Amino acid sequence: MYCIKCGAHMSERDSFCNSCGTPAGGGSNSNQYQYQGQGRPTYYHKEKDIGIALILGFLINGLGHIYLGKVAKGLGIMVICFSIGMINATIIFNSFSLTNGYYEFSNLIVPMLIMSFVSFIIWIWQLYDAYSLGKEYNEHLRRTGQPLW
Repeated sequence: MYCIKCGAHMSERDSFCNSCGTPAGGGSNSNQYQYQGQGRPTYYHKEKDIGIALILGFLINGLGHIYLGKVAKGLGIMVICFSIGMINATIIFNSFSLTNGYYEFSNLIVPMLIMSFVSFIIWIWQLYDAYSLGKEYNEHLRRTGQPLW
């Protein structure tokens, strides 16, 4: 029998590896490892589905990044997009004025359009970034057997 972490030889009676201290059964992660008989054990991790990352990012800005494991980046994108949305909502709310019984636009329509354009650019960028990160993650996983992050 061999250690699933370091590959050291273990007797059947050993509860722990004498080299690294790993439990003989592999503990809670025993289904992730399979020792091939030489060198280090092979790790099995699932690839991330880029299509799911893109769909999640399409629906909610930053959610694709969270799916790919970049939680802080995804939450940052969410906060930025929510803030831009709130600024845009404030501009829309303040851009209408009631004059002689009719609602009229004020000069705030230009900032509203600028903020909408910025929001659209961020949306496109985060979709492209989620695609790139997913591709990079999967390529690294295929090459090394280890997740990138």
